[in-house]
Amino acid sequence: MMKIRSNSLLSWLLLAVLLIVAFEPRRGPGTRVVADVAKAVRAKWLHRTGWPQIRDGASIVRGTPATVSIVMFTDYECPFCAAQDAALDSLKDSHPTVGVALRHVVRPGSVRGRTLALTALCAVSTEAWPQLNSALYELARTPQETFRTQQATILEQLLPGRAATVVACSESPPAAIVRRLQRDSTLMAQLQLEATPTLLGRRMKLVGLRSLAELREVVPHGGSVVESSY
Repeated sequence: MMKIRSNSLLSWLLLAVLLIVAFEPRRGPGTRVVADVAKAVRAKWLHRTGWPQIRDGASIVRGTPATVSIVMFTDYECPFCAAQDAALDSLKDSHPTVGVALRHVVRPGSVRGRTLALTALCAVSTEAWPQLNSALYELARTPQETFRTQQATILEQLLPGRAATVVACSESPPAAIVRRLQRDSTLMAQLQLEATPTLLGRRMKLVGLRSLAELREVVPHGGSVVESSY
């Protein structure tokens, strides 16, 4: 009986070792096979639901497409983006089930644009996010000599007691936020988009500023959509 149990235990240990080797994160051959199958399934699913896919089944939508109706590629230094964002806010007032996600684009070499985008990403989870998002478009037009002062003032007004933390985050952003901004900034090239604002949705692509009336004509209908900032 003891010998049988020892053999059984040894068999299970060998099986465990094989599984660890096969599915070792990032390096195991089994992990790669599973990831490839998952990408293929996701690519087919995204195609059927009408969302653009980048490559290998990647999506512009974080999570499932059911959580977001419209993805807006925006640039805080773009005056048309400010007007488009305002139109989307009005759309959400009349269509509260419409979820809007933002993807931040930074113009090549723009220090101010990068600072604004990082500020947004550092503060996106705060309760004052909608007001801050609108204020950042205004801040983009502030003269260079007063930009930092105005930034601190706006943050202190909207996020009392937390302004210094957000400023510090935007000046020395965590690696995760840097990666997010880089990802957002390269998505346009991957999707072959050429201008901001651009709105994407299921089987929908709108380039350039669109009025509230136009948005109401194309807003996705049917089904409950969970609103998401990102």
